[in-house]
Amino acid sequence: MKKKMLFLIVVGLFFSTGALAADHMVYQSAPESQTSMAGIQFISGGIGITERLVLEQMADKYTLKVVLAGKDGHYLSRCDVEIIRADGTKIVSTTTDGPWLLADLVPGSYRIKAQHDNTWKTRTAKVTAGTLQQVIFNW
Repeated sequence: MKKKMLFLIVVGLFFSTGALAADHMVYQSAPESQTSMAGIQFISGGIGITERLVLEQMADKYTLKVVLAGKDGHYLSRCDVEIIRADGTKIVSTTTDGPWLLADLVPGSYRIKAQHDNTWKTRTAKVTAGTLQQVIFNW
């Protein structure tokens, strides 16, 4: 009887802890949106699944998503990212707070540069209205 009671207590604690974790996921706040010197709204974050879920829910407000990862597939943070218009004007220059960066760009062509471990990589993106263009960097 004592073993059965102990088992029920352990199971009850397990499920109540899971409920608290799920409750925390629902109420976690989103990373803070920023504005570049050129007036571009962007946000970076995505550390942990919960924060990535929050950013996914916000993605429809942005036109560019930059994903930063190592060759092994692990996400990277604290990467320098620059977004440059076709005319050569740098419109975003930041260090990311997580592996994802979302930016609200007007339609057009852009060059995106990202740096990790002193290695810069460059990608291009053609942004269209109402569509989320994704660019992935791997080191």
